[in-house]
Amino acid sequence: MAPARSRAALADGFARWHAALEAGSSVSRTTAGAPRASDPVALASGVLAAHQGGVLLREVGGDVEPSRRALDAIVAPALVG
Repeated sequence: MAPARSRAALADGFARWHAALEAGSSVSRTTAGAPRASDPVALASGVLAAHQGGVLLREVGGDVEPSRRALDAIVAPALVG
């Protein structure tokens, strides 16, 4: 796959993943009692970035803990408010 096509495919995949995370966090605001202050777009972006950074750190260092800590840092405040 050519680099431009690869980037386009990755961008499309991340956009779909972002949309799903955003939709899920929007639903949790209305049905699960998540704080209204939590912004679904920001939360989706943060989860995606934390996950991808955690994957990179896990691959380089062989340890999953940085990924867990990064995701906890993003998700916990959104659940507490």
